[in-house]
Amino acid sequence: MVRISIREVEDKQVVRLGGYLDTPTTPEVEKALAPLLENVDKDVIIDCIELDYIASSTLRLLLKILKNAKKDGHHVYIRNIDPNIREAFQLTGFINLFEEL
Repeated sequence: MVRISIREVEDKQVVRLGGYLDTPTTPEVEKALAPLLENVDKDVIIDCIELDYIASSTLRLLLKILKNAKKDGHHVYIRNIDPNIREAFQLTGFINLFEEL
């Protein structure tokens, strides 16, 4: 089950990821993240507190958000990464791309 919410908190977009974000759920994830995949007009915090699994296809979507943010001078932070999710970020090298809170 995919659980994704985006809300504004203190002039930042907070993206809360939850559930099992595998390859078959990528279209659903992409639809939920569509506003940030098109335009990032403030800093973004990606909160992984409820995330059970993340596939490389979803990581690519996060990379697109990062690229959109950086081109306009914004930052993307990541927080609440459990050890299993951290391993996925480390294996792909993504851990070095995002600022960690």
